[in-house]
Parts: sequence; C-alpha cells; structure tokens
Amino acid sequence: QDMFKYIAIILITVSLFCSCAQQKETTSAIPVILDTDVGNDIDDVLAMQMLLNYEKKEKIDLLGITISKCNPYSLEYIDAYCRFNDKYDIPLGYAYNGMNTDDGHYLRQTLDTIIDNNKILHPKRSLKDHIPEGYKLLRKLLAEQGDHSVVFIALGPETNLARLLISEADEYSELDGKALVAQKVKLLSVMG
Repeated sequence: QDMFKYIAIILITVSLFCSCAQQKETTSAIPVILDTDVGNDIDDVLAMQMLLNYEKKEKIDLLGITISKCNPYSLEYIDAYCRFNDKYDIPLGYAYNGMNTDDGHYLRQTLDTIIDNNKILHPKRSLKDHIPEGYKLLRKLLAEQGDHSVVFIALGPETNLARLLISEADEYSELDGKALVAQKVKLLSVMG
C-alpha cells in the first residue's frame, strides 16, 4: 500500500508540475510597443503608466517607446518617467523632423518641478545621446519578435508608423515595412 501512495504522490506531483509549466507557457507576457506624442494631454502619460503597471505584473513586455512629438523635452520626459517607474534604459526612438513641436502643457513644468529641494523626474538621456529614428527602432524591435505576436499602440500622429510602413529592407530585416508589420504585429491599436 505504501508503494501505491508513493506512486500516487509522484503522479500527482508530475501532473501538477506539467500543468503549471503548461500554464506558464500560455500566460507569457505580451510584447507591446508604444508610440506616443506625450506632452499635449495627460492621456499619453496615463496610458504609459498603465503599460508600466502591466509590465510590473508581468502581463506585458514593454519592448520600447517611440516618440512622434518632435520636441526634445518629450524624449527627456519619457526617459525620466520610465526611470521614476524603475524601468531603466528602455529603448527609445524619436521622430526627427516630425510634426507637433510645441512643449505642450506639462513637459518642461514637470521636468522642472522641485519638491522638498528635490526634482521629481531625472532624465538621463537626451537627443545628444544618438537616439535612433523612431521607425528604425520599430524595425529592430519587430524583427526580434515572433510572428503575429506584437501589440502596437499608437497615440497621436502616426509619424513613426507611417515611416515604418514605407521603409525598405535594412540591417534588421529583409522585409519592407508593410511586410514586416504584417508578419510581426498581432494587433494595431490607434487612438482616433
């Protein structure tokens, strides 16, 4: 009888282990890319915070953020905001010569805010750090992912997305932009 108990315990343990391993496989983090024009309204920051919270819970893998607002403070803000949320050195891309160059209502103000003699946000990167073109970063990030796996979220003008779609084969992929997106993106969510 003891032998049957041990066999039953081993079988239950093995089946639980297999079940947990199988469940872990099916609940892997969803790869996500955010394209944002942070600075005009607070909606982009709220979306970014939601994604950072999902990443902390391992529901998503935030692969990178591309910035469609052509304002250097937007880059510094996103870098600092991600650092504030313990997301250091997230890949960032920037829409050089893009649309919408204004500061918006909170970029400089928040970057300059001091409470108790301490700044709230501490950017470490700026445009002088050779930040890649947004569409080039998108090509790199997409090429590294599995087919039909990436959720792409675009807030604001789709400058980086448009440049990605008309891009040609490069060092990251032999596919042109349309083919690369068709092969790698599972869902494209565009704010309208």
